[in-house]
Amino acid sequence: MVTVLRPLTSLQFQIHHEEMKSIFALIFLFGGSIFQAQASQNKFNIKVLSSNGTISDLSHSENIVAWNRKSKVADRLTLSLKEGAETKIQLNPKVVLTAYENTEFEIPLITWETRIFKEIKLTKGSVRLEIVEVPFEIEVITPFFKVNPPIGNWVFNIDPERALADILALKGSLEVASLNSDDKVKLKTGEKATFRGLLEEGEISYDLLLEGRKIPKGKWTAVESIDANDNQKYSIESEKKRLEREQKQKSKANDVELRKQAGDLCLKPKAMLGECIWRKEKTDCVRTRCAADGKWKDPQRVSPVFCDKKAGWTNNPKKCDY
Repeated sequence: MVTVLRPLTSLQFQIHHEEMKSIFALIFLFGGSIFQAQASQNKFNIKVLSSNGTISDLSHSENIVAWNRKSKVADRLTLSLKEGAETKIQLNPKVVLTAYENTEFEIPLITWETRIFKEIKLTKGSVRLEIVEVPFEIEVITPFFKVNPPIGNWVFNIDPERALADILALKGSLEVASLNSDDKVKLKTGEKATFRGLLEEGEISYDLLLEGRKIPKGKWTAVESIDANDNQKYSIESEKKRLEREQKQKSKANDVELRKQAGDLCLKPKAMLGECIWRKEKTDCVRTRCAADGKWKDPQRVSPVFCDKKAGWTNNPKKCDY
């Protein structure tokens, strides 16, 4: 059978044209919605896992705000940590950054939809990068070197006042060269390398090359093993133990405060202000009183008959007999 194609009338053409416009509009609408949904699902909100001490967020053009657990990251991040401060940030599901006291670093650009960032600029202090998988190329930039850290656990220390830079390989293997130079050093798990630069008039000294490039004066020292102090400060295991101790201390302090609010001031055994306990100590009977600071004080030796009469009162404080 032969099908004969007839040209569309003007009315048929108009109807067909309107139908096609509707179809394309639906495709655009639903396609855009699907794209937005996928972008929303792929977007990762950078999370502040912990924050202690005085930390200033310099990411805002006009205002300096305090950095804490509730802080949000927009299109860049610039932090300055004072003495005693520390923060841990999940920059990506595969990358966690920990910044330590007296540190200044910047992530100059973070894309809004994908949350991809290319650079971490460290100008002062110490940061640790835990990378379980490299999600995209990340470059750590310092006054002495640039490096793309692979999977591993890395610590970067920069002391511009002494023209020193350290790299610690807590886990993983890495090769790094000084800025614009072939002077390289290789590290593997448990090793540390130090770049010793030079200062001139209080500033880091460089040899200038063509097109404005520069090489820091100085050299890498021999690779050495990470010492116990660095392991204690930067290892994840030590950090976990420290956090556990802090949480226990915080829980204990909260427990004491709750007991105070409930009326109990002293612990072991629990007692209210001014109550006493009697304890047998060898042949003596010693009475102590619950003081205002929550401690058992004012020990006094009393007649053994008190301990005989107050048997069991060690765990059941009573009103003092004086």
